[in-house]
Amino acid sequence: MTIRRAIPDDLPNLIRMGREFHAQSCCANTIPFSDANFASAISDIATNAASVLFVFDAGAAGCIGMAAAISTPYWFNASKRIGQELFWWVDVDQRGTQAGMHLLDALEAWAADMGCAVFSMASTANIKPKALARLYRRRGYAAQDIYYVKEF
Repeated sequence: MTIRRAIPDDLPNLIRMGREFHAQSCCANTIPFSDANFASAISDIATNAASVLFVFDAGAAGCIGMAAAISTPYWFNASKRIGQELFWWVDVDQRGTQAGMHLLDALEAWAADMGCAVFSMASTANIKPKALARLYRRRGYAAQDIYYVKEF
């Protein structure tokens, strides 16, 4: 079992995980999942020098987790970089294992290597927000922003 950067052969597993993640997301009833669009988006993430896409490769079981992030100049001071998690997913039957923590470790190490002064993680309101808040606080994160979403 290893954390590594995603490769083209991971695409079927990445799409499967993306579909499962989307089904649990707040927008699942409003915006349909598109395999083609997700494949294009993760290809862009995986090939952009300012972003990263990691998978948790469980060997014969395939990829059981994925995480992506982007690094950008800070809009109030472009001499500093900030990092933002784009998504962090572990298959439901693998939660409670160390897969998620290994993916988070990889994201944080990548952000530090990119020179980020700050790294942000999100919590999807539908997927154990209280448990994630406790986890984030234990790892040194502080709550900062709250987003409100309006559907049309």
